[in-house]
This record gives sequence, C-alpha cells and structure tokens, in this order.
Amino acid sequence: MVRLSTKEKIVNASLELFSEKGYKATTIKEIAEKVKVKELTVYRHFGKKINILEQINTMISSPLAPIADYLKNEVVYDLEQDLFNIITLFEREIYQNKYLVKFILREDMTKFVIPEQYMKGEFLVNYFNTMIEKEKMRPFDTKSLTLLFISNGLILFLIKDQFQNEGISSLITSEKYKKTVVGLFIAGLKLNEKDS
Repeated sequence: MVRLSTKEKIVNASLELFSEKGYKATTIKEIAEKVKVKELTVYRHFGKKINILEQINTMISSPLAPIADYLKNEVVYDLEQDLFNIITLFEREIYQNKYLVKFILREDMTKFVIPEQYMKGEFLVNYFNTMIEKEKMRPFDTKSLTLLFISNGLILFLIKDQFQNEGISSLITSEKYKKTVVGLFIAGLKLNEKDS
C-alpha cells in the first residue's frame, strides 16, 4: 500500500470536503481536522485555500480520457461491444474519481481546466460518425448521441451515490443498467434491412 505524503492527504481531504460542502463553505480548520494535522501544517503546504484548489485542478484529466484511449487503441467497430466497453470504462473512472466528479458538478465549472476535447466529447462524436460512414449504424445527430450516452453513465453514478443502494438505486444492478442502455442504443441505431 502506497503511503501518502501530508500534502497528498491534505489534497484528498480537501477534495472530499469540497465535494460534500462546497469550496467556499469548507474551512482550513476542517481540512486540518480531517487530516489530523494542525492548521499551520495546511498553511505551510499551501499558503491559502485557493492553492489547494489549484492543486486539485492539476489532477483533472477527465473520466473521459480512458474512453478516448479505448477509441484510439482498442476500438473494434462493433456497436454493442464498443458501447458496453465505453460505458463500463466511464463508470469505473467516475467511481475512481468520485469526489472530484461530485466537486466539479457542485461548483462553478469555470474554476476548472478540463481539456476541451473531453468537454465536447469529440472522440465519441467521431466514433459515431465513423460508424455511420462504415454503415454500421443509422445516421443521427452524433453530438446528441454523445450527450445522451455519457449522460446515462453519469445518471447511474448520481443515483447510486445519492441513494446508496436504497430506493430507486436498489431496483437494478449496474451491469443490468449498462446492458439496458446499450441495448436501447443498439435498437435505435442498428441499421434495418430497409436502411441499407
């Protein structure tokens, strides 16, 4: 197990608190208490709270980066297999970066520097365009498809996180949800014989 430095512990604790309470509502004192250090230690490492936020900003690559890598290096151009792999990667990345995602969703997005190709989902738009060109799916507005597909992954995370396997989130497993989303996309996008 990797042992974290005090600075890393401060960043992690800050991120968790920011995701729960928001940046403005979180105090240096609360951060210090969570890390079990004195406030002076936090100030010594970062000076001001804004410097912690700047450190967090350097951590942001995007949960979409592994999807872009998949589409660049492992794509098979089978709509069902690719979409299932994409939504699975997205789910994994969202959960691994849960506090970061919650914090970003909670705060003003202008505080963060997220690479534009991830914010626009261009890699997934390009995938859908390629699938249309290869005549492996029906033509649709690929930007809308990208937004719909990524939104479904985010919705799964938000429901599971908010309800913690109670109520609505206990109705279905993540695997079943992902298969249903992919199945719906396949049913709507698959070329029919009359489309060929």
